[in-house]
Amino acid sequence: MQETYDPDGADVAYTEWPARTEALRVEALAEIHAEQGILGILQLATRGETSEVIGELLIKAVVPPAGHLELVGELIAEMIKGELPESGRVLAGVLGELEVKGEVNSYLETASQGLLAEEQVRVFQAAPFQQSTWQMVDAAGLTERYWGNVEPRWIRGDVERSRIAAEGLLAAHRPRAAFAAVSLLIDQLEPQLLARLLRGIVESNGEQGRYRVESHDIERAFEVIEPAPEMSVEEKAALELLHLETLSGAGRGRGISHLEKYLSLHPEFFAEVVSWVYRRDDRASEASVDQLSEKQRESRGNIGYSLLSAINRVPGVEKADDEGDEHLAKWVRAARESNSQLGRRDVGDHCIGVLLCQVCNRS
Repeated sequence: MQETYDPDGADVAYTEWPARTEALRVEALAEIHAEQGILGILQLATRGETSEVIGELLIKAVVPPAGHLELVGELIAEMIKGELPESGRVLAGVLGELEVKGEVNSYLETASQGLLAEEQVRVFQAAPFQQSTWQMVDAAGLTERYWGNVEPRWIRGDVERSRIAAEGLLAAHRPRAAFAAVSLLIDQLEPQLLARLLRGIVESNGEQGRYRVESHDIERAFEVIEPAPEMSVEEKAALELLHLETLSGAGRGRGISHLEKYLSLHPEFFAEVVSWVYRRDDRASEASVDQLSEKQRESRGNIGYSLLSAINRVPGVEKADDEGDEHLAKWVRAARESNSQLGRRDVGDHCIGVLLCQVCNRS
């Protein structure tokens, strides 16, 4: 077995290093706790990004069971003071390890007695992100405050917990946090819940820099929504339009099959999209356009242009058959009529021609 360097001069197998490292950490924590108490521990936690690990080890191997309640109380007191910012994360590690031992609920109930509502919320937000915590939150009447600020954790292997978390965070208008929390279980969630999350992360401007929404997770959500019979073509098309850039980016993306189908069924929608991009042929003003801000007009124009460029399906044709030409001709006539009604006959004809060329070139 490959050996690795030991600063003390002894050869130690690589597989033994995790246990050895933990033993050294426990030894250091025990010394600091004995000499400086909880303040020394918290000062140490500020020097790195291992606060929760420190909390876990305090319960696991440093503080005896008889001192666990006192430890929790000390950490809560320091967190409320707010002088040492890592106290909340150390507390989270402590409570997480108590959960492993099956003891966290009793400690939370005892330690949170006598606290103000806002202080209780902070304690619950440091507790494990799970149903037992949420039940205590609800019982204390702190549901709205809790979900409004809790830092969600990734949920693994528990679909029901992910549903509850998503609903709680959506109710608090935090769709990005909700999507991040359930991202590992997207394939097992209901299409309607995923649709609400997909709408929310576009329509809400909050927490954009705090929770990153990955393109591949969005595509996984659409794979669940794709065959859902309880959702209409129009609903699915609307979602694809919200995530057009992700689904139809050059050389990537799963495509916009429902938008293409909707456009095929509704040639008047094609004319509407043309009106997002191009002005009337006679350059006359339009109240519906004039009331938009410059930024809104630009955004709508970009969306329309991207959609027109992303279409890969012959409009009006459900499948290749002998009636394909007839369906296409009917669609073109309807689209031209709608373009004319919107004052864009000439530019609309140009867009129809470009569309048919690009579909033929890509097929």
